Amino acid sequence: MFNWNFQYILPKAEEQRGFAIVGYSYGSLIALELVKRLEKHGLCGRLVLIDGAPELLKTILEQFLPATTEKELQNNILLSIMDTVQSASSGKVDFINGY
Repeated sequence: MFNWNFQYILPKAEEQRGFAIVGYSYGSLIALELVKRLEKHGLCGRLVLIDGAPELLKTILEQFLPATTEKELQNNILLSIMDTVQSASSGKVDFINGY
């Protein structure tokens, strides 16, 4: 179903040269995947997550940004942001471990 919808979303986002995506609750995961795919097509935009199913998002966070302390988590987030900014300035943006 996602792939079917994406074929209609991509041309619209390309036409507008960007996007604004809002994910609500469990839809936050769909919004994250959608943004990931749009960025792979060279598009930039905004992502807003509302009530992003905290336990589920926590599980995702633990999988992609593992940390044993708050300080380690903050460092991992900053390193991820720095990697993204560096990639963006080079014209290539990757998500954290494929997400």
